[in-house]
Amino acid sequence: MRPWIALLMSLLAGTVMAESVESRLIRTIQIGVPQQISAAEILAYANDSATSYTGHLLARGALVRIGQDKGFPDWPLARLLDRTLSQLQRHTHHIRMPGDLPGGYRGEHLIATLTYAMVMSGQQEEATEVLALHSQSRSNYKRAVALQALRYIGSREADDIIQAAAEARGQDNYVDNLLADHHYPFLYELRDRSSLIPPDQRDRQLLLKLTRQGCGETAAMATYLLGFFSNNDDHAEAEIERLRELSGLSCFYTRFFARRALALRSGETPEYWIAQYRKEKDAWQRAQLVRILLAYYGKDVLAATLELLKTEPSQYVQWELMHGNIEIREGADWRGYWDIWLTPTLQFRLNHSNAAGDLPEQDLDELLSWLESGAIPQDKVVRNHLLYALGRSVNGPDSRRLLGVFNNLGDKQENWWILATINDPEVLPLLYYWRQQGDDERQTLTGIINRLESRLQNRGPSGKGACCQPTRECLEEHLGSIANQEVILNNEDEVTEWLQAGQAEDGFRIEFQDTLQRIAVVSRPDDKPAEEWQHLFGCWRKVD
Repeated sequence: MRPWIALLMSLLAGTVMAESVESRLIRTIQIGVPQQISAAEILAYANDSATSYTGHLLARGALVRIGQDKGFPDWPLARLLDRTLSQLQRHTHHIRMPGDLPGGYRGEHLIATLTYAMVMSGQQEEATEVLALHSQSRSNYKRAVALQALRYIGSREADDIIQAAAEARGQDNYVDNLLADHHYPFLYELRDRSSLIPPDQRDRQLLLKLTRQGCGETAAMATYLLGFFSNNDDHAEAEIERLRELSGLSCFYTRFFARRALALRSGETPEYWIAQYRKEKDAWQRAQLVRILLAYYGKDVLAATLELLKTEPSQYVQWELMHGNIEIREGADWRGYWDIWLTPTLQFRLNHSNAAGDLPEQDLDELLSWLESGAIPQDKVVRNHLLYALGRSVNGPDSRRLLGVFNNLGDKQENWWILATINDPEVLPLLYYWRQQGDDERQTLTGIINRLESRLQNRGPSGKGACCQPTRECLEEHLGSIANQEVILNNEDEVTEWLQAGQAEDGFRIEFQDTLQRIAVVSRPDDKPAEEWQHLFGCWRKVD
């Protein structure tokens, strides 16, 4: 269980914890009313030389939010936002926050928090101007953070800046995805409706009463605000129970905000979120539920989300399910608590992933087994990118397993590009066979073949092909590779046999001739003469 989930559950169980100043400041920014801290205390904290830079920014954001940001004429919040973006770097990934706050608060979340404070307090134009400047940054990370913050704002001016960025760079998947991804709620929409519940009415008991209206903009805003209160209060359990009830309403916005608020206040169980997902008909709502599920439970729900991917009809939701499964298995810090409040688009997470690389063997086997069982994303574009993503991790028998799935596609002749991530030269016999079929996409396939042939020629002590350790396993890799090079496939029956043979024993018999196991006599399964192999000059070599 993630530490911050345990924290929320302990709070719900009645364990009282003293809230840090930072926690109270963030909640003040979110709600627009001081939360267990006075305006004078916030000002004193902002002026304290011992306060961290992040703490000062949060204090200033809180002061702006409650209309009390006085005494800083040379450093208005817009200038601080500009300075923070100027100093923003990709490697300063996590910001150290107090232990009573969920982990994973990062640079992009800090920028989002400041943007939220400015827009909600009437400084939308100033925030947009600063973000527009940094949307032209040479730093891809900084540029992405600025554009994402503009998308949170959602105004016509913000969209114009994002579209201009797209035109300046030509084809840009990140910008295209930003424009396509509708965030609920856009900040300008929240700001325009904040007057429905003035600050002096943002008392949690009154908000709870307003939610009794169920549907309507006032009830929706009250539901939204309930997501930001502390669980260190006698009213917490009643509020959370009410949010569960509101999560079942038919009206879109109240239901959407209720689930978000509930996720911010209570972890619930995987079964709860999955049940909510299964009865939800709207794709945008299901996408939010998937993000909540992955943010809270990560690896623990990957098998369950694969089952959801099998039947999910919407491409938008399939992307979240598919990429979540790949990225989390590769070690990425994919979705977290702060993504529930202001959600970065999926493409932002992909472009700035901290995934370790190849899939671990157990995870790769689970995904390949899922595909081999006949499960596959319903949308062909998502299906293709899933296979493409798996290609970078397969080798040996797993390469044939993936090609076996690809071979069953009815439109594989149109999608040779999917194979571009495969780095295993042992798949060449099948690629040669496919190239002989004479379709219009031979050029793509030939490029992949040329790359793998070059990789095969470079195998050796410094190459990345068959391993060169003085072990039986490495010798078996070399023997299997050589045997594979001699294969010529002529028809579909031979293709099927070759694919299935890749998962069987190679059939070589190895007898070592010395105690160090550096000299071996190899008997081949095809009655050819035995061969002598030695580990020489750093790798296995046939010497007869």
